[in-house]
Amino acid sequence: MRDFIVGDVGKVLDLLQKISPSLVDSLLLLIGFAQGTNEPKSEDAPNNIFAPVAGYDRVEGDFNKLAIPSFLDWFDMNPPLKWGAVALAVLGVVAFLGGWHPGNDI
Repeated sequence: MRDFIVGDVGKVLDLLQKISPSLVDSLLLLIGFAQGTNEPKSEDAPNNIFAPVAGYDRVEGDFNKLAIPSFLDWFDMNPPLKWGAVALAVLGVVAFLGGWHPGNDI
């Protein structure tokens, strides 16, 4: 998998970016939270300019309390289950709309 958009908000932002990049820029300026910190780093602090920093290979940080879990991410990581759920949803809609009755071949 080459690209993996994380979270429902990420998917919405990706769609909006395709429609209107300037709108996304404006939204991020208005509602985006700054991920910077006013905490100064020491001269000896590790950096990842030329190589990854050992021990920091996780996607976690100070903003975990703001994260909202997404079941769509789980579906994207499990394509057979995703397409099975889509097929069940389509069959449910067809049955609900009356396109499938006992003895009626589709």
